[in-house]
Amino acid sequence: MVKSYSIELKSVSRAPDKTVRFKLESLVEVPSEDMGILDSMLGGIGFVALTDSANGLTEGDMKKVEEAVSLMPERDMLDKKTLSQQLRSVLWIQCKQRLGREPNTEEFATYYKNKMTAIINKIKETLE
Repeated sequence: MVKSYSIELKSVSRAPDKTVRFKLESLVEVPSEDMGILDSMLGGIGFVALTDSANGLTEGDMKKVEEAVSLMPERDMLDKKTLSQQLRSVLWIQCKQRLGREPNTEEFATYYKNKMTAIINKIKETLE
C-alpha cells in the first residue's frame, strides 16, 4: 500500500547509533479513514522522498524513488541488528560502564577503534 501526503520536514535528529529520526507534519488535513490506515502501518517500513520543488517529484526523481523501493530490505532483515551493529552496541555499553557515564562521540570513536584493532589483531595471530 502506498499513501502520499504533502509534508513539512520539522526536524532531524541523530541517535548515538547514527540512525536518524525524522519529524514530519502534514501540510493538509488527513481524513479519519487515512488515519486508520496510517495507524495500521505503524512499525512498517517505507521511505521518504523529499523535494524542494512545489511542483512535486520530477520524472528523474520518480526513477530514484523506484530504485529506492527496489533496494528496500525485507522486513525480517530489519527486525534484528546486524552482527556489526550488535558488536558496536556491546562496545558502547562496555565503554559507558568503564567511564561511569555516557561517552562523547570522540571518546567512543577512540574506544571503538582501539577495541576493533585489538579484535582484528587477535584474529590475525591465529592465521598462518
